[in-house]
Amino acid sequence: MQIEQKRKTTSPLLFDEIICAIVFGSMPCLLVLEFSGVEGLVSFFEGITPPDHLIYYFSLLTLLHSIVWAISKYSLSLSDSSRTLKYRLHTLSYQIGFNLVGLYRAMAGSLPFIAVPILIYDSTSGNITKAIFMLVLSIASLLVAYWLTYWQQKTAPRIKEF
Repeated sequence: MQIEQKRKTTSPLLFDEIICAIVFGSMPCLLVLEFSGVEGLVSFFEGITPPDHLIYYFSLLTLLHSIVWAISKYSLSLSDSSRTLKYRLHTLSYQIGFNLVGLYRAMAGSLPFIAVPILIYDSTSGNITKAIFMLVLSIASLLVAYWLTYWQQKTAPRIKEF
């Protein structure tokens, strides 16, 4: 009984993440393509592609965010000061995680928009490898967004009662 209930809650969340990825990633690409053509879309992708050090930074930020969540969720706070510090860190991490979800949703939606035309129109071996890598990265981004959203809902900071 409990397994069936868990499936009911995770499936709609994954579906919601896919819809958000389309809205935040694919739709902007479609609008750029419609109004600026292929050259505009290529220029758009070149403009939004971050340098490697920013990719490392956001990966590290996601890892740190996960560590703060784990500490907040599974550590015992014996004193009021440590409880307050843990609560403040968790509240800050919650806001950071909220913004990271948007980043991963945009990546999950925009990368297939790049990969599919590459596979259709320019299917050389090097481009096929790049397109497959983009599709794998898109799925990974979708899973990270799903995971962040799931834990964000599960561990949202609670309002303290007086």
